[in-house]
Amino acid sequence: MSTWQRARRHPPSSLLPLIARTSAQRPTKEQWATDRTGLYRPWGLGDAAWLSLAHGNEHRQRAATEGDRWEILAQHAALDDPLRHLPVGERPG
Repeated sequence: MSTWQRARRHPPSSLLPLIARTSAQRPTKEQWATDRTGLYRPWGLGDAAWLSLAHGNEHRQRAATEGDRWEILAQHAALDDPLRHLPVGERPG
């Protein structure tokens, strides 16, 4: 299941507070960069929030839990950018 579908499983009113709380707990780079899992990077939190707002549905019945938030962020962290494997001089723009 894609990150997009995983984030849509829950109403934004239950997922966004979890994302906001996580973001507030790690407000500086020094705090989120020490996490070895790479789950709590600001771009992962921002992407999950955007997906929930843009594509979420308040009529979903299952409220998001801490475990759901973790799974969404883990899926985002597992994404790979094939362009980063290219040598620096061959990367576009």
